[in-house]
Amino acid sequence: MTGWRRKQRGRRLIFSALALLVAGFFYLDFRVRQGFADGRWANPVRFRAAPPVLEPGMDIDALGLHGMLLARGYAEVPGGSEAPLEAPGHFRRSADAVEIFLKSAPQARKFADRPAARVRLVLEGSRVRLIRDVATGDRLAEVTLAPLPLDGVLGEHWTRRAALSIDEVPPHVIDAILAAEDAHFLDHPGINLKSMARAVQVNWRAGRIRQGGSTLTQQFVKNHFLTQDRTFTRKLLEIPIALALEARFSKEEILEAYVSTVYLGHDRLVGVHGLAEGAAVFLDKNPQEMTVADGALLAGLIRAPNIYSPLRRPERALRRRNQVLEEMRDLAWIDDAAFMEALREGLPESWTRPAAAEAYFVQEVLRELVRLDVPVDRLGTGSEVFTTLDLVLQHIATEEAAKLAAHSPGLEVEVVALDFATGGLRALVGGSDFIKGQLDWTRRPHLAAGSIFKPFLLLAAFASEPAAITPETEILDAELAVEIPGGVWRPRNSDGRFRGSVSVREALARSLNVPMVRLSLRVGIEELAAFGDTMGLADAPLPRVPALALGAFDASLRDVTASYSIFPNAGETVSIYAVESVKAPSGTILYRADPQRTLRADSEAAREVHDLLVNVADEGTARSIGASGVRSAVAGKTGTTNESRGVWFIGYTPDLLLGVRLSYGDRRSLGRDAARLAVPLWSSIVRRAESGYPVMPFALAGARNPERRRAE
Repeated sequence: MTGWRRKQRGRRLIFSALALLVAGFFYLDFRVRQGFADGRWANPVRFRAAPPVLEPGMDIDALGLHGMLLARGYAEVPGGSEAPLEAPGHFRRSADAVEIFLKSAPQARKFADRPAARVRLVLEGSRVRLIRDVATGDRLAEVTLAPLPLDGVLGEHWTRRAALSIDEVPPHVIDAILAAEDAHFLDHPGINLKSMARAVQVNWRAGRIRQGGSTLTQQFVKNHFLTQDRTFTRKLLEIPIALALEARFSKEEILEAYVSTVYLGHDRLVGVHGLAEGAAVFLDKNPQEMTVADGALLAGLIRAPNIYSPLRRPERALRRRNQVLEEMRDLAWIDDAAFMEALREGLPESWTRPAAAEAYFVQEVLRELVRLDVPVDRLGTGSEVFTTLDLVLQHIATEEAAKLAAHSPGLEVEVVALDFATGGLRALVGGSDFIKGQLDWTRRPHLAAGSIFKPFLLLAAFASEPAAITPETEILDAELAVEIPGGVWRPRNSDGRFRGSVSVREALARSLNVPMVRLSLRVGIEELAAFGDTMGLADAPLPRVPALALGAFDASLRDVTASYSIFPNAGETVSIYAVESVKAPSGTILYRADPQRTLRADSEAAREVHDLLVNVADEGTARSIGASGVRSAVAGKTGTTNESRGVWFIGYTPDLLLGVRLSYGDRRSLGRDAARLAVPLWSSIVRRAESGYPVMPFALAGARNPERRRAE
């Protein structure tokens, strides 16, 4: 019996070992497949922009529909074909219609993906007349495209990373990478036993990890499956994962993933990942334009990116590049003539590249996730964060801000764009150079509100005496002496003139100071300050002083822009949010935004101020908008601080609330007022952003806002 029990125990041990081995194999295979898919192009947590929505009235050519579809992986079918579109992901344009076989797409506010469907956009010229569901014939109010993922890497800061097809990389660049990192990549099964044996010998003698012996596949495993720790345990784990990766995927797929994600160092405070970014940062080129010398320069960075950076240590970078060229020649991958030609090339001239357009926005998303108690580092691989970001608007705002900042070193350009019906943040530019410093100036109350506060004064006045104070009420614009602690304050208009009796409408349109101070004294300084405190204009209580009428308190662009939602929303304000929803890898919704509108002022009074803000844009300090090419109806207010240290313009169209502010970081004078600085910037952004959209009157303000940006 004893022998029989031993045999049984032995069989159980063997069975258990086999079971563990099989389970381990399947788990490893699962990890490899999932990890490769998730880590290939994106972060373990994927961020998505808001989905574009197609509606009747849109001009598809001005909107760039063709490019939008190609960016989402759609293939165009020749327009002359009459056969039905065969599969999702195809589209066809004819003279009078665009037919799209929509792919299934993730939805921010629903567990399931939106199913695939065929739709037909009936055209008049290039403008959409109506939209139909091809299968049912039903008329559709709108069609939502897939929300694009943001191509970037989330480390200490958000940085760009673009996926590359192996066909987009010149063969000599691939040769340079293999020569520098793994000359036998095409021959080994994921590990190189000779290199490993040599590394083991060196490391054993040193008593620590000194030499890696890693193949290119093992490097990819280390970067996407394991940690960067130089330990024997990590090295041992690399081996089975690398073997499994090579068994599951082709050499081409692994190499393609590697060149798209490889770490190439830092540009100031921001990391550089992948050949596409490396070529842009270090060479100011597209990957397709890289020479043999260029390829060797980037390949040489991989071993020690910050030691061989051409931005920091050009002499070391040059020596390392030449070593890679020598290795390529020794391998007979380039001939002597190509070798000598590459050696003669100097290092590229250094240049300053901009950060990713959405960098400030993603920084805001991360802050919001922490506030919501769903920080990104607690989300599992495959989780998704759906945002309110309008990618097109974000790129426009970033480009226009950069143009202005390029002519004035030290100028900080701030932009906040909102969906005023919901509070969804559509675009954010927090300053002029995210790479140099990540401070978001839009959150800083570093400038006085100035005349931007005047509409709130009028709102308080209209609400306090609706029968006595109207837009046509006359106010005296003449010398005024106000007693204050320690003396007498005599307010002045910006041009030093007095105009006698003026209407409230004219006083706001011309941004006159003295009539506004008189009006504030009539309302009462304490009452005005208490009313202003409810608007969320500043973190601290507003000062109880007569100069409050002229915005004598510091405020942030973010807070003031959000507060301006009270005017297009007829007395209601919204709170800013950037996260639409968060989904677990299973699709379960972990968080869903619930936008709130709060009634803070009399609706009729808010409508009266709205009408006055339209007048400011038509005839007042912002009248240059009319000649700028902006087609939409506009309302808004300019603001210039003392000595022109800062300028504001907060304005809105029927579906966009946009605030801009300009100042120097050292608070020196800009030399010009808001009408000549802030208004042109605002106009440039809106003119480009409205391209392709139908013009809407203010009577319909908000009618399409909530569902256009959150169409699911």
